[in-house]
Amino acid sequence: DNNRDISSPDLADSVSLWGVASGSQLAQYGLAPGHRQGRRSIKRAIFVADGRQIVTGEYDGMVRIYDAKSGDRLAEFRAHRNAIQALASDQRGQKLLTGGEGLIGLVWDLQAIIR
Repeated sequence: DNNRDISSPDLADSVSLWGVASGSQLAQYGLAPGHRQGRRSIKRAIFVADGRQIVTGEYDGMVRIYDAKSGDRLAEFRAHRNAIQALASDQRGQKLLTGGEGLIGLVWDLQAIIR
C-alpha cells in the first residue's frame, strides 16, 4: 500500500520496501543482471501511482519495473544514455516520466511496456 510503505534504493544494488508503521523491511528486490554486488547502480525508486509496481532508475540509464508484492521483474529498458535523474508516474499509473542528464525528459506508456 503506497500510503503506508516506502521504497528506497540501497547500497547493495537492490530496492528495499519498508513498512512505515512498523519500521521493518517488508521486501528486498534483487540485483539487476550484469551488475556486480557492492556496485551501486540504482539512483531513483518510486511506486507507480496505483502502488502495484516499483520502478527503479539506474546510473546506466536503465529503468526496471517490479511487481511490488512478489518482487518479480516485469520489464526493463534503456531510457537514457546516462543516469536517470527523475522518475514519476501519472495519477492513473499508465504513463511513466523519466528524466535524464542534460534536461531530457521522456514519457513512456507504462502499460504497453509491462505487457
